[in-house]
Amino acid sequence: MRSGYLLALMLLACSPSIGQPPAKRRAPAPLVVGWHDEMNDPTKWGSLSLENQPDIYADRPGVLTLRLPHVPDGFPYAYQWSGVTRSISADLAHYPVLIANVGTLDPGTYAHLDIEERDFSGHVAHTWRSPTLTHTGLTSIDLGKAIEPTVRRLTLRLIVGGKLAGAKCSYNWVRFIKRENLAYLQEVPDLQTVVSNEPLGDSPVKQRNDRAQR
Repeated sequence: MRSGYLLALMLLACSPSIGQPPAKRRAPAPLVVGWHDEMNDPTKWGSLSLENQPDIYADRPGVLTLRLPHVPDGFPYAYQWSGVTRSISADLAHYPVLIANVGTLDPGTYAHLDIEERDFSGHVAHTWRSPTLTHTGLTSIDLGKAIEPTVRRLTLRLIVGGKLAGAKCSYNWVRFIKRENLAYLQEVPDLQTVVSNEPLGDSPVKQRNDRAQR
């Protein structure tokens, strides 16, 4: 009986897992992206030069909301659209896929990305559009296949459109990524642990970690 008790004590002392707290799960490594905006500062975006400019606000970091009110009497179209814009620099050789996460869409609302490249005189030379969303999700376009994959100066527009009675959507983030990471982001669209080495890309990793703990 005594020998059995001693054997149990020896096994307990030799086992590294018994009596110890479980090991902490290691956080996933940040996904390396190119230029990106995690929607922590709505002041970086300007309204399009249209009469029906959207309301632009952020209920919390990481959510940029675009809202179109009811149009005034005499509006000449069957639907309305508008959005926000900013000039960006994108390294299409390394991060050719532009992708955005639309987190909310009111009924009858749609959302997509418009991209413009201008010539030396400032006139629009090329335009592209990502697939239009009528439900929440991701919209993406491979710009590296559309133009020479180098560092390009582009004008990016986030579009919201819909009924004359009003439309509203929210963008959670917009990123340039590698082609091989597209399927991964489609599986985990809420991934917040990203980092960028681009000098003109937003990379507030600390803010993103703080938000994940809320």
